[in-house]
Amino acid sequence: MSLVRILNILAALGRSPDPAYRRAQQSLAEQRSVVMLGYVGIAYPAFYALDLCVYPALWRELGWIRALHCVLGLSTLLLGRRLLSAAAFLRMARVSAISATLSVGLMCALSEGFSSLYVVGMILCFMAISTIEIFRPAALLVTLASITASYCFLNSVLPEEVDVGHAIASTSFAAGAVLFCGLASLLSEKHHRDLFHANARLTEKNLALEEARQHQGQFLSMISHELRSPVNSMLGFIELVEGREASLQPKSRANLTRVRESGRRLLGLINDLLDLSKAEAGRLELHPTSFDLMAVVREVAEATRALVLQRGVEVVVRGPAALSVSSDEQRLRQILTNLASNAAKFTEQGQITLSVFEEDGVTLEVSDTGPGIAPEAHALVFEAFRQVGISAGGTGLGLSIVQRFVQLLGGTIELESEPGRGAAFRVRLGHIKTRAAA
Repeated sequence: MSLVRILNILAALGRSPDPAYRRAQQSLAEQRSVVMLGYVGIAYPAFYALDLCVYPALWRELGWIRALHCVLGLSTLLLGRRLLSAAAFLRMARVSAISATLSVGLMCALSEGFSSLYVVGMILCFMAISTIEIFRPAALLVTLASITASYCFLNSVLPEEVDVGHAIASTSFAAGAVLFCGLASLLSEKHHRDLFHANARLTEKNLALEEARQHQGQFLSMISHELRSPVNSMLGFIELVEGREASLQPKSRANLTRVRESGRRLLGLINDLLDLSKAEAGRLELHPTSFDLMAVVREVAEATRALVLQRGVEVVVRGPAALSVSSDEQRLRQILTNLASNAAKFTEQGQITLSVFEEDGVTLEVSDTGPGIAPEAHALVFEAFRQVGISAGGTGLGLSIVQRFVQLLGGTIELESEPGRGAAFRVRLGHIKTRAAA
């Protein structure tokens, strides 16, 4: 890192953070304080066993020091977090951490001064303080430097003799730890601030996208309503002409039939757009009734046979003879119709199978012997206006609407498919009420 970059980071630290960033700082610092205080409560009693092994003559003094700071840390954690405000709790956590670090310096002075093994423990305490002072690098540096100065003072006053070599090495070690922790805190604060602002910008973009999606849904809903009336009128006039004009020439009647079929496809597209817009806006309502699910499956299968009749594709129904369920018949019919018509588009030979299983509710399965779908494209087939693989016409709305209807009914949909092995769409409706039909 260049000197200019370091100076820029230092200059940025002087700027007052915005309130939202300050709240994020406080929240993360509070979480880290909980971890640090919990560690003190566990580590201080555990390290007392090491005290007894290394400095058995000081068992009483070291035991009192560790016991006092263990109680201080745990009481701050258990009581301070409940009784104090977040800001007061953080201040108490800092006091507890600084006090624990100073106690390690005192333990050094009581044992072997600058040559004491507890200097490593003090460095660990420095790192613990750094976890909650990450957002205040300047305060961290002052705190750690003050603790180091207190450490040097205690270790030069209490011992009878001072080993100069150990004093220089120990002080240099502590000073290096102070600089390392300060620099790490500085870089972490800069990184966290950048992440916070990047996340804020991403949140704004997500809100804008959500607003745009809502506007899109409103537009689709409005335009669908506006288009349905003229299309229905057109279809009505075509059927009226076909029924009353007996003198129509065969060619004219065939042309009217083509117009009528095109109008019905257009009406189907409009209805799909309306259903999609309602689903995305959360305005779809369920109207549960009791009906024979197998009768619906057979009706859908019959309609599917008409679509593949000229290709010689067989349509098979598997399941019980009758199955009475309580659910939204219209939505279940649309789910089966969309899945079956999608299978009919891509199946040139073989068969399409509509199956019903009673497994933890009801499972509906529509499988085919078509070209199949590559595993990496399984998630894409449920996206609106998306078609995967060989195009067979359509708008790419069918499976997207199916997924939304399944979610509305509290179920899940799965796709099992590989290239060359067909596809099987499995709809699991675990909460559907069933009973054997009479």
